Amino acid sequence: MEELEPSPQYLKGFNVGYQMAKADPDLFKQLENSLNRDDEYIHGLKMGKKQLDREMLLEQVKQSQQQSRDRDR
Repeated sequence: MEELEPSPQYLKGFNVGYQMAKADPDLFKQLENSLNRDDEYIHGLKMGKKQLDREMLLEQVKQSQQQSRDRDR
């Protein structure tokens, strides 16, 4: 199966979404709620936020596992 290369607009949106959601989650939420168009940039913006959410969840799981191991010692 052939993988498609993301468009420059998607990548730009992804990076902006990731950084904005990391720096100011409330501002990102306001922006996300006001978006009413669907294009490559907006899709990237939303996927950047989702990537940040995944990374934060993974970090929480790792911390929880570490705390559990520390308690078991």
